[in-house]
Amino acid sequence: ADLKFRPIIGGPNSATQRLSHLLDLILKPLCKEVPSFVRDDIDFLQKLPETVTSNATLVSFDIVSLYTNIPHELGIQAVQYWLSKNKGTIDTRFDQELIIDALKIVLQRNIFYFNGNYYIQKSGTAMGTKMAPTYATLVLGYLEEILRERMREKYGETFAVYLKNNWKRFLDDCFIIWTENIPIEAFFAESDTSLPFLDVLVMLKENKIITDIYCKPTDTHVYLNFHSSHPKHTKINIPFNLASRIITIVKDEDLRGKRLAELRTYLRKQNYPDELISSGINRARMKGPILNTERRKNDEVCDLLPFVNTYNTRNTSVFPSIRSCQEFLKQSGRMRKVLQNKKVINCTRQPKSLKQILTKSRFDLKEAEAKVTKCGKPRCLTCPDLIEAGSVTFKNGKVFHVKTDMNCKSKNVIYAVICQQCEEFYIGQTSMELRLRMTLHRQQTRVADVRFLKVSKHFHQCSKGKFKVFPIYKLFNNNTFELEEKEQYFIRMLEPGLNT
Repeated sequence: ADLKFRPIIGGPNSATQRLSHLLDLILKPLCKEVPSFVRDDIDFLQKLPETVTSNATLVSFDIVSLYTNIPHELGIQAVQYWLSKNKGTIDTRFDQELIIDALKIVLQRNIFYFNGNYYIQKSGTAMGTKMAPTYATLVLGYLEEILRERMREKYGETFAVYLKNNWKRFLDDCFIIWTENIPIEAFFAESDTSLPFLDVLVMLKENKIITDIYCKPTDTHVYLNFHSSHPKHTKINIPFNLASRIITIVKDEDLRGKRLAELRTYLRKQNYPDELISSGINRARMKGPILNTERRKNDEVCDLLPFVNTYNTRNTSVFPSIRSCQEFLKQSGRMRKVLQNKKVINCTRQPKSLKQILTKSRFDLKEAEAKVTKCGKPRCLTCPDLIEAGSVTFKNGKVFHVKTDMNCKSKNVIYAVICQQCEEFYIGQTSMELRLRMTLHRQQTRVADVRFLKVSKHFHQCSKGKFKVFPIYKLFNNNTFELEEKEQYFIRMLEPGLNT
């Protein structure tokens, strides 16, 4: 069989991602104006009828390679159509001309790097860009408007109205319950008495609509292990949320009981305690199905102000201090107005996984070797002392190869300073630019009043203040705790003679 490949670009690292995110926020309200728009599983369930006629057939359609097949001209025309038709929906701070100009930048400036060359995508929209789902929804909604006009001309007003009220779509997945006396070949895709749409399996049984959980054959049901290093509340809520999903989608009580029993088996394999599983299922049963109206009401009422930090079991929670700070800020009349009706919530982001650490969006078949270079600034005092190389051999025979390009202006680095006389060395860390930290080292070596460190005294006595510097590791965030931990790790690994 032939294999089909699709290029995926690292959108979050692109120059247009922030503009694309802004466009997504501006245009997203227009999606609600598209008659076929389905927000999620719950929205789809709310739009399904309970009963159908005896000649009903379930029909689905799938659009092939949606994002990459939208011509720029069609996309711009579609967005202009929805903007003109729903002028009161968009924030008044953004006029149509600005939105279209921004849209053209995102569509026409999708430049990416691969194996030493830069490319530009000439057709379609990038799959990784933030606005792509909203943009595609509006484009297809525009084509559906044209399609309905053609169906009205060919089959009459009644069929056009039926199509508008019953045709549902989530991005590239389309769904309709076909009951009209119009040949299915007019839209042909596939039909059956049971059909999956999103996470819902829709079935026809004695003129009734029955819904069940749909799982792909490749789904292994490997949920988050209970012993994983994640916040406790996350693991506690997983049984409840999964059970609530089943109760919302599966309405038949016998089938619902079977799916909840399967869920219990899956969670046991992931080491969840039986008491926690039972508690989650019972809570979900008591709450009942999730209603779309309830969900939308919560989205509109809550004006949340999230405090986000990276989850780490060793970190002390600072959220109580943040809440105290909020109360302190409210003493100012201006800040009280800004924070009015704002609810501060504590949020944690997941730390980088092993996959995220080892992979990157920049791809080369042959990786260029990382090395340390001078910054080349005329007034830089560190350039003359910097060792330009990809590796360094220390006095004790240990060799270290750098993994990242660095220079005198690099921040958040672990560095080695080496005596120019005897080659004894010291391992240190700095969150500031390396050249600024080296200025402090020179000052501490020259001035007796600040010559406290063993390394400063050694350089003063042995080499008259002369030393060489070589950055060995760069941290790509501002986490001081992690930087200090890395410093201790390299001290243990390289065994420098000047660290006490």
